[in-house]
Amino acid sequence: QPRQWWKGGIERWETGVVDAADKFAACAKAALADAPSGAKLAVGGFSQGAAVALRAATSGGVSVAALLQLSAQAPKAELPEGCLAGVRVFVAAGDEDEVAPVAMGEALLSACEKAGASCEPLHKYSGDHEVT
Repeated sequence: QPRQWWKGGIERWETGVVDAADKFAACAKAALADAPSGAKLAVGGFSQGAAVALRAATSGGVSVAALLQLSAQAPKAELPEGCLAGVRVFVAAGDEDEVAPVAMGEALLSACEKAGASCEPLHKYSGDHEVT
């Protein structure tokens, strides 16, 4: 059984992602404020962490140069138009992943492209929904 950092079903999970993304964006802004002039930020995550990174990058909370999405779910709703303009995106999906299957990675990639991202081709790897 996969480990989960949320309890109480998908509604609770969505609230947790929004809250976590807001906090993550605040941390990223603070890091950029202390960074040398012209520094660029890349964010990413695996599974739920990818959802947090996507939300932070697309909600206007923080400006990013690159987004890494590993074994990630596609967004339920269309991403805001242009919210990923100029952002480089890398999406990877495992060929045996039942939580975030390859088709989900393809849908995520498409959503990012529609939001203006410059996307690498989907990277398919041999494996399930796990980090080893």
